[in-house]
Amino acid sequence: MPPNILVYLLRRDLRASDNPILHSLATQKDHGFTHLLPVYVFSAQQIEVSGFVDEETGKSPYPEARSRVAGFWRCGPHRAKFLARSVWDVKNSLEEVGSGLCVRVGMVGEVVKGVLEGIGKGDGKVGAVWMTGEESLEEKREESDVRDACEEADVDFKIWGDEKYLVDDRDLPFSDPKDLPDVFTTYRKMVEPLRDAPREALAAPEKGTLPPFPADVIPPQHPPFKIPETYKDVEKALLKPITRVPPIKGPPTYPSDSEAVFPCQGGESQAHKRLNYLITSGSVTTYKASRNQMLGADFSTKLSAHLALGCITSRQIHSYMLSYENGTSPSFKDAPGYGGGQNEGTGHLRFELLWRDYMRLCTRKFGSKLFTLYGFREDDSKPETNSGKWYRPNAPSEGTSKEQVQEIIDRFLNGTTGMGLIDASQRELFHTGYTSNRARQNVASFLSKHLHLDWRIGAEYYESTLVDHDVNSNWGNWQYVAGVGNDPRGEARIFNPVKQAFDYDAKGEYTVLQHPRQYSTTPVFRDTQTRANDLQSQIASYQQVSTPKPPKRERSLRPYIWAAFFLLCGLTAGNTVRSIVSPLPPPEPDTEKDKKMVSYITSEAEKIPLVQSLSTDPDWKTWEAYSSFAPEDRKHRLTTGPLGGSRGLGFQRVFYNQESGECISVVFLGKALAGWPGVTHGGLIASLLDESLGRCAVKQLPAGTAVTANLEITYLKPCVTGTFYVIRALPKREGSTERKGFVTGRLETTDGIVLAEAKGLFVVPKRYQPKEIVEGF
Repeated sequence: MPPNILVYLLRRDLRASDNPILHSLATQKDHGFTHLLPVYVFSAQQIEVSGFVDEETGKSPYPEARSRVAGFWRCGPHRAKFLARSVWDVKNSLEEVGSGLCVRVGMVGEVVKGVLEGIGKGDGKVGAVWMTGEESLEEKREESDVRDACEEADVDFKIWGDEKYLVDDRDLPFSDPKDLPDVFTTYRKMVEPLRDAPREALAAPEKGTLPPFPADVIPPQHPPFKIPETYKDVEKALLKPITRVPPIKGPPTYPSDSEAVFPCQGGESQAHKRLNYLITSGSVTTYKASRNQMLGADFSTKLSAHLALGCITSRQIHSYMLSYENGTSPSFKDAPGYGGGQNEGTGHLRFELLWRDYMRLCTRKFGSKLFTLYGFREDDSKPETNSGKWYRPNAPSEGTSKEQVQEIIDRFLNGTTGMGLIDASQRELFHTGYTSNRARQNVASFLSKHLHLDWRIGAEYYESTLVDHDVNSNWGNWQYVAGVGNDPRGEARIFNPVKQAFDYDAKGEYTVLQHPRQYSTTPVFRDTQTRANDLQSQIASYQQVSTPKPPKRERSLRPYIWAAFFLLCGLTAGNTVRSIVSPLPPPEPDTEKDKKMVSYITSEAEKIPLVQSLSTDPDWKTWEAYSSFAPEDRKHRLTTGPLGGSRGLGFQRVFYNQESGECISVVFLGKALAGWPGVTHGGLIASLLDESLGRCAVKQLPAGTAVTANLEITYLKPCVTGTFYVIRALPKREGSTERKGFVTGRLETTDGIVLAEAKGLFVVPKRYQPKEIVEGF
């Protein structure tokens, strides 16, 4: 009989111990597989793989792996080296227990398809493909691509739960992601006490307990790529394309007297070595007190990079600390606090591990919103922060050129803003791939709330440069600080980098260390007054606050000002009442004046941040409502005929997210739609909600058509005419079938104020077959 091979696709589960898939295969012998083929793919969309191609004989078929907003390499040199070391470490671990690892490059789905086809053409048979599930958008797409490849090859496919977190998914106090609280503290209280929350870690497989490695039937890497035989050559191939030119303009020089702040190498073995050191040295005991420091290797655990790649799990860290706290591990007997139960340091480390859990669950709840400008909050009404807009080179603020914005970004990246703490962190990050959590918060606040730059530029740069980048934690924390995530304080949380320097770098040692040319290598701060003057000289260059001289005292104009004020109030009130009670008649449809008005309304709609954001987001399809209908047919439709034009529905644009099924419509409600002077007719609102929710349902139903079976609307606030509104519709999976679809929706202002809520049921009739609706409706 041909061998029955299980393909295990590794991604961010690069470990042999506490690995549910390997543990299951090692302990349950009735799985039916004769061989195990672990595979790791350097994904071409997340890391540049052209270095695996011989430039003289071929070229990579994939586009460069660069970020969407700012064009950084998706994975920079520091993380590339750490990742390569981690992959090689798990390869060695698997070989030690009698297995192995097949390393490939390309798109994950394509690689799996090639492996299935290659083995099928030979003497082998693939019985199943297993992989660990993840939450982010690209990872979900990879899972979908692998599923498609398996279905095409008639191979079983299974996604296992990701168990590298502190609280297992099976133990969560809710099953629906929407029930996750939007505030971390509320979630924490739901799962406390944290010391009792994790499950036991799983043992590593012993030698000979895993199905053998099918070395003879593995198909070769698809051309034009070649996989090197040694770790050094793999690292060289990864670094070759991304180190040809500096990743930023004017990179900072390396401080000669600096010590490595990130002393760890990638891999499972290195993670456990580091954790043992943290406990035996007493560093874990002082973790809470030291975690906000800037200098040194041990003020934080430095395990975040290993956690991000699954080289070690949160419950393994918990297990180590438990044996230390309970006094059950002789290897920790000389550690401070051994056997004394949970202390302040170990307790807070569990707290921080739970924060990683929470960020991951937020990704599960909010999906693609993790990468949108307005984030989890969807607060499209607030494109401004502290009176300045977020901007980027292709969208500069008024009065600022593209080149000026780019210069600001360049200075931010290379650490020459003139703000000492920020510059020190950026230089440290560039040289080491690491910077402290306290520094990261300050940098994120400075970029988004002082420089008013698109926060995603910072998130993308951190993704590229940080050795410990984790998609959930990095993007979620950038949203948090930028004020668009799940921080209850939102925009109100602004870090003052000068005060933060006083608090966390009081002697200036960290700042001086990272600025060898700008500052003396010996701290110059001797006393409080001297230190204050020096830091004030920094802030003066970026704030430039001046105190105007008091005006010369003149004769009081107060009586005249009050008289003018009351006159203005009277005129304004009169004009307002007249415009409501007896407004000017709107132009007739299809007249030249009406066409000009519609054109103007469209140009104003293009300025709405939500429209701008969704129009440039590749995850959202967009079209004008009923644009696919013939002009004659449009005239006979309610919302594009009798209610069309500038006096009615002057603008109707639809946005659709195929993955989530969400439909968003941005509409303009003209003054002729009033049922009461200045207030939109309730029947018109019902018609719009019916169409929008129906559109959402039809996109989910295989028949491509449906009729309204039930529509419930709750009117919350008046909807005035003469402005833009947003209608959101989201399909409900629960209860929906191939013939009926449940949808919820709401009408809101562009400021996010909800005016009406609705829920509807749309069905495909059994005896009457409506016309199938085409695209662009």
